[in-house]
Amino acid sequence: MDGGSYWHNGLERCLRYAFRCLSTHRTISLNINIDGMQVFNNGKNQMWPILGNVHEEPSVAVFLVAVYYGLHKPKRVQTFLEQFTMEYENLIDTGLVINGNLLTIKHRVFICDSPARAFCKGVVSYNGRWGCIKCMVQRTEDRLTKIKSYQVEEAPLRTDADFRLLTVYGDHHQKEKVAGRPGFHTVVSPLMRLNIDFIHSFITSDTLHLLHHGVMKCFLSGFLNGSRGRIKWQSAQINDLDRILNEVKLPCEMNRQIRPLSAMAHWKGTEFASFLNYVGVVILQNFIEDCDLMSLKYLHVAVKICSNKYYRNHLPLARKYFRKFIVQYHDKTKTITSNIHLLTHVVDEVELYGPLPTISTYSFENILSQLKKKLNRVDVPCNS
Repeated sequence: MDGGSYWHNGLERCLRYAFRCLSTHRTISLNINIDGMQVFNNGKNQMWPILGNVHEEPSVAVFLVAVYYGLHKPKRVQTFLEQFTMEYENLIDTGLVINGNLLTIKHRVFICDSPARAFCKGVVSYNGRWGCIKCMVQRTEDRLTKIKSYQVEEAPLRTDADFRLLTVYGDHHQKEKVAGRPGFHTVVSPLMRLNIDFIHSFITSDTLHLLHHGVMKCFLSGFLNGSRGRIKWQSAQINDLDRILNEVKLPCEMNRQIRPLSAMAHWKGTEFASFLNYVGVVILQNFIEDCDLMSLKYLHVAVKICSNKYYRNHLPLARKYFRKFIVQYHDKTKTITSNIHLLTHVVDEVELYGPLPTISTYSFENILSQLKKKLNRVDVPCNS
């Protein structure tokens, strides 16, 4: 397929195994993850697995539906997702009969990072002029500074009906050349055959990529590098912060200690998570300006509200605080990146699907790392 190899394990096969002891009729909803990763550090080989899990059954392990392997990502989403879409569509329509009991299957969400979302939907990249998959915000370039930024003002939301017309959103859709046909034509993802809301069903509020490796990493990098309108920390300040971090005792459920800020380039997502959720607002009080500390507090509280169902009544406050963080970030840096803009849509997705941990890629990332380790143990030529 597309110059690579594709193996389809099968969604039905995975579900029949997971529910092999089914003893009554029941309904489940599935989270689907599609992502790409470089297999070897010194090669171009990529692996694009299709993973799934059952929202109602966290104890059911993440399952591997299919995987593409090649020197590049799949060239066309139509070929990559065709077999998966056909099977998924059939399962949603008819369900599965196991041990004489009907397992009704519903789609919940697709949870992917930004490049994978754009590829699977057939839309332009997040850094394109019309790159937001949730709203019609425009990304512009300053004529003098050449800095590209999303507008700080909120924009009208996209709708499933308008997206499926393929004409309303214009350059938001990817274009491709088709053999035997002149000009460029709109890319139509096979996933559009599914009876889902094509806007809401693709999550942007993934804590790993949006909040931890995205916003939190960007926030701290400004002080380490003296960028984004921040005052650069001196070596003595970094040493003081490293000493404090070394003395921090995290809650028992956090199994990874935060490494020194001087090693932040190697931090895992869970380290950024601990800094955002527990440590940052405490230890940075004497190291950053009051306006920056207040911005971090807004982000901290908004994320905390969105992370637990018990705070659901406070979601309007979270929306307000995300907005304050975005405005203050713009005032400080004069730019709005894709990750900063996407904070606008976090509360909407939490209202639809529940707390942030239920729409996160963390469980899928663990499986991806295991797959990569297994593949590295196999003698696979780098040019295969």
